[in-house]
Amino acid sequence: MAKAVLVIGAVIVLGGAFGVVAPLLFRDWAGACRSRPMLYVAALVRLSLGVLLLLAAPACRFTVLIQVLGVVAIFAVVVMFMLGQQRIDAMFDWWGRQSATIVRAWATVAVILGAALIFAAV
Repeated sequence: MAKAVLVIGAVIVLGGAFGVVAPLLFRDWAGACRSRPMLYVAALVRLSLGVLLLLAAPACRFTVLIQVLGVVAIFAVVVMFMLGQQRIDAMFDWWGRQSATIVRAWATVAVILGAALIFAAV
């Protein structure tokens, strides 16, 4: 199961690196995912990742960190459905107005988070 956390971490690092290198393209790509079907796909992916992290946590170095990230991922799905489409659209609009510097900063956070997952899994 730790290998699954390693793969998740690698995907997060690659996505974050894409955001660091091409922040405006990354921002526009993320904004294209605002349709209702894509939101359901995102919810399913987050829910799956959350459950996977919770199941894999005992096999990792930082069990509590992995468990917390799993709970946060599942909580994010619940919050997303509680917000409703109008608020989600407003968040996408806000994200679409952010500068390249802000996008790079968040992408850097993603790289660090992904690296922490990789470190926890090896």
